[in-house]
Amino acid sequence: MIIFNGAYYENSQIDRPNNEIPLLVTSVGHHILKTLAYFDTIRPDGRRDFQILYVKKGCIHYTVNNKSFIATENHILIYHPFEPQQYVYYLKDSPDIYWLHFTGKDAEAVLKKLNLFNQKCYATDFDKKYEHLFNNILTELNTKYVHFIDLCSAYLSELLLLISRNVTEYSFGKYSSSKEFQKIVEYINNNFNKPLNFNDVALEFNLSVSWLTRLFNKHLNTSPKKYLTQFRMEKAKIMLNSTNRINDIALSVGYDDPLYFSRLFRKNTGISPSEYRKQSKRIIQISPDNAPWKYNP
Repeated sequence: MIIFNGAYYENSQIDRPNNEIPLLVTSVGHHILKTLAYFDTIRPDGRRDFQILYVKKGCIHYTVNNKSFIATENHILIYHPFEPQQYVYYLKDSPDIYWLHFTGKDAEAVLKKLNLFNQKCYATDFDKKYEHLFNNILTELNTKYVHFIDLCSAYLSELLLLISRNVTEYSFGKYSSSKEFQKIVEYINNNFNKPLNFNDVALEFNLSVSWLTRLFNKHLNTSPKKYLTQFRMEKAKIMLNSTNRINDIALSVGYDDPLYFSRLFRKNTGISPSEYRKQSKRIIQISPDNAPWKYNP
């Protein structure tokens, strides 16, 4: 047996995109397995709308690109339109799962703005408001009283905002430790020669840019941008002891504008790259253990 509580905008088969309403909830439900050994969903071509799955208790076993994963308690899964769906929950795990389908002309933009677009699974802490909001939407879609569409959209917006905030705070708490923060620093160090966008860096670690900045201030007493610039300048100093052209060195440390690179170099060292090269009398060799750009927790 499976305890099923579901409600629909029209019916369970409606998943067509809506380009008139900013956000439209098309269906919502709540699953609890009692005697049924398992409950699975397989949609090779996905659906045409977005789907959220909230693991209140137990877990969901899901597959992405033929690889198996498990979303445990307080995790959120988000499926995109036309994305293959394959997931199952088992009686032995005592699953308690809420799900919701939505569409709308602003759906994708909202998820991107809230940093909930580029991953499949998001870790978050328990928040009793999740269940409350899902149940509010269930009630509205079941009763369909006046303004139910707008109320469902409002509850969905609140739910997405809440998930985004909790995911960010959960990640911030995780990366508050020096050991975990090192992963962010290593990511920047390994990609310093690319056109790094700190929105993308923050997204990589389920953070907002403001939270990323707070982490850098907490651990290094500087901003992510200043850290990256200093790292690049130290790399450039080493390269200036070679015979490479300054324009090529600028590109090698992530600047496609040599003049901008030269201005930054002068600002950070007090002299231009060419002057630094003239003053240098030896090849600077810095071991990884004492490199000035290395983060030491």
